[in-house]
Amino acid sequence: LFVGVVAAQDVLVGTVIDDRRTVAVLAILILLAPLEAFDELAENILAAYGRATSIFWRQHILAPALRLGVVVVLIAVDAGVTFLAVGYVAATFAGLLFYSLLLRRLLRTEQVIGAGVTPRPPVREVFGFSFPLLTAEFVYISVNTISVVVLGYFHGAAAVGRLRAIGPLSELNLIVRRQFLRLFLAHAARLYERDDLAALRTTYVRTAAWLAVLTFPVLALTVPLAEPVTVAIFGERYAGSAPYLALLSAGFYINAAAGFNAELLQVAARVRRLVVANVITIVVHVSLVVTLGYRLGALGIALATAVALVVQNVVNQTGVRAVLGAAVPRPLPRVYLAVAVAVGVLTAVQWLVRPSLLVGLALVVVATAVVLRVTRDVLLLGDALPVLSTLPVVRSLIAVGHDCERKPPASTASRQPRGMPGSTGWRYR
Repeated sequence: LFVGVVAAQDVLVGTVIDDRRTVAVLAILILLAPLEAFDELAENILAAYGRATSIFWRQHILAPALRLGVVVVLIAVDAGVTFLAVGYVAATFAGLLFYSLLLRRLLRTEQVIGAGVTPRPPVREVFGFSFPLLTAEFVYISVNTISVVVLGYFHGAAAVGRLRAIGPLSELNLIVRRQFLRLFLAHAARLYERDDLAALRTTYVRTAAWLAVLTFPVLALTVPLAEPVTVAIFGERYAGSAPYLALLSAGFYINAAAGFNAELLQVAARVRRLVVANVITIVVHVSLVVTLGYRLGALGIALATAVALVVQNVVNQTGVRAVLGAAVPRPLPRVYLAVAVAVGVLTAVQWLVRPSLLVGLALVVVATAVVLRVTRDVLLLGDALPVLSTLPVVRSLIAVGHDCERKPPASTASRQPRGMPGSTGWRYR
């Protein structure tokens, strides 16, 4: 890809991208593709062996520090965007070296590699499962790349800039989902292997509820308060990007609040259903991007992306029914209704009264407290964070214990996990 972009710079300029400097930066940043792929591979191996501390230092200390250092140097020497691109590639490479050292030591300690060890990875099983799921990456490419290319082709780099500026804000709706992902996958895989569908259903419901409620403040800031937040961060000249922010945020929030439906289908090995959902999403998104992007510009791209994300989750939820016995397991509809009402009220206040940003932030805090109060029995905050029950004000917002999570009967607790012959030490928790 790197060699191809460098060789085709003259072709790209004036066809796909209308600025030569942008193509030059692309040729540098495209090196992040293999670097980040190896970085994610190393992170997942460390996660499989429970090396959470190593991941924490790499992701939340080393990586931000390296990128912050690049930005500080950029400001100090008054460099340009090319320097920033080179710095980001160098920072990612340094982080990958850190992971490589940890990974080598880990694999030697676990005797996966080393003298006298001949690793025999399950290549056929891994690639037989992963190749069909590459369609999920094509969905990502469609949302993040094809839409931008189409917008730039029809409306130029300025329209792309107005859309991409609010992209990071809209994707804040996925932060909680990303943090919960590995925890859910590991726990759900264990429950499915043990054929404990009741506990798996409870895990899915509780996780989806937490995602919906914890992401609600971001949704409230980026949908009802989209205009004042956009103006406060980017200035008046980006006020027209507020509708794009609202549409993209709504789509990403639905993707988060629906729960880990795609991941649940992966755990249950429903590969065909996942592929069908991804193909449908790609077809819908590309069709809408070409149609709406030409007519409505960035607004059409944002609308196409939001609709595609909704379609993807609707199709995935039909697979959830096959695994758990319900498309949207109870009591999730009540959580979604509380969020919808709160967003509706905040939007109405913003349109009718148009309060200042500070007043809007205060209303978001109040709305979040109300949503927590209404959904407390689903979240079981008192069980998850017992210290909250000692706080006088917070005590009224939380619940301790509820019928949505019952302990399984003794026969379930003593059930031997599938794929673990001879194991007798497992107990239900």
